[in-house]
Amino acid sequence: ATGSYRGESFKALGRVRFNHEDGYWDEWLLSFQNGRVLWLQEDEGELTVFEKEGISGAIPNFDEAKVGTTVS
Repeated sequence: ATGSYRGESFKALGRVRFNHEDGYWDEWLLSFQNGRVLWLQEDEGELTVFEKEGISGAIPNFDEAKVGTTVS
């Protein structure tokens, strides 16, 4: 499948479907002509776009990481 996001054309390279006891959700890997890659998630009719970001700050040790912790 192909489409556009914010004026940029993409091609869907693949889909992953996750099943759980109440249903499922889908994620698609989107590849753009400029090399950019995004994940598109659909769950209960809602769409969410994910993009990899670099971390510039200190990364806490796994044992120190807690829900709600902010990492730059």
